[in-house]
Amino acid sequence: MIDILEILIVLLMMVSLQFIYLMKGNSFFWEVANLDKLDIFDLAQKANVKWSVEGDENSRFFHGMLKKKHHIFICGVSVNGDWVTELLAVEKKFLISILPSSNLSIIFRWRLKVIGFLLSDLRMLRV
Repeated sequence: MIDILEILIVLLMMVSLQFIYLMKGNSFFWEVANLDKLDIFDLAQKANVKWSVEGDENSRFFHGMLKKKHHIFICGVSVNGDWVTELLAVEKKFLISILPSSNLSIIFRWRLKVIGFLLSDLRMLRV
C-alpha cells in the first residue's frame, strides 16, 4: 500500500514542477509576445515603404498628377522673335510680362529672390 506521505510528496513535486513550468512559460510567453509585436511593427513599416514606392508609382492618380503637371509646364517663351527655353530665363520673362513694375507685391519678391534675380534687376529690364 502506498503511504500518504509518498502521495503528498509526489503531489507537491507535481505542483512545484507545474509552477516552475508556468513561470518559465509565462516569461517565455512575454518574450514571444514582444517578438511578435516587433515583427508586426517591422512588417507594417515594410508594407508602408513598399506601398509608397510601388503603390504610388502604379496608381492612376499618381500618373494623372504627373500628366497634369507636365501639361501646364511652360517650356519656353518668344522674346523679340527668339525662342527662349532656359528655365530661369523663361521664368524671368514670364514674371516681367505679367507683373507691372509698380505692382510687384511682397508675395512675389521672395520668389524672385529664390530664382536669383533682384527686384532692381527686374525693374531695369522692364524699362
